[in-house]
Amino acid sequence: MAVNSRTHVLRFVILCLSALVCGCSQQQAPHPGAALESLFHSGKGKAIWVHHYREDSIKAQPELLSLYSDKTEQIAVVDWISGSEKVEQLRGTADSLFILQFEYETANKVSDYAYMMYVETREGEHYLKPFTMGPKFHLDSYKQEDGDAILSSVGMDQWYKLDKALHDVFPPAATKPLEQLGKSSYAMVETTNYF
Repeated sequence: MAVNSRTHVLRFVILCLSALVCGCSQQQAPHPGAALESLFHSGKGKAIWVHHYREDSIKAQPELLSLYSDKTEQIAVVDWISGSEKVEQLRGTADSLFILQFEYETANKVSDYAYMMYVETREGEHYLKPFTMGPKFHLDSYKQEDGDAILSSVGMDQWYKLDKALHDVFPPAATKPLEQLGKSSYAMVETTNYF
């Protein structure tokens, strides 16, 4: 009788442990932007540079629009990106093209960059896609029709749809145009090839 009782107790313990192990091993579904977040480096983020293709400029394109170097600003940008949803195709007509340049540092030196194309459409949608930066994305001047060639180079599939525009993440007063970066920062930007 004691052996039978021990067998039941042992089976009960094994059953409980099995239930506990199975319950603990369930994987949570990742949030929609998890795949995009995984593209970020584990290195320390130093800055996020925002470049904009503009028709109304005499400068080479894309030109630097703003810089986010404060950690709270960088976290806000990453949170904005993490709320994205992967979509098969970029939908709509591109109205504005931007390049987000993520700068990383190791041992207080710039060690790497990552790039994402950000598109605002005429239909009011916002899309983002990682890409490999190269010379074909640098133009002497920009016309709206150049956007088609740029998007063709990036590819029209495997984009991430965002729930709001970048300018909604930060009000205009929070961005730092190049003119407000100060002379030493401006000189650094002018003499350093970030692409």
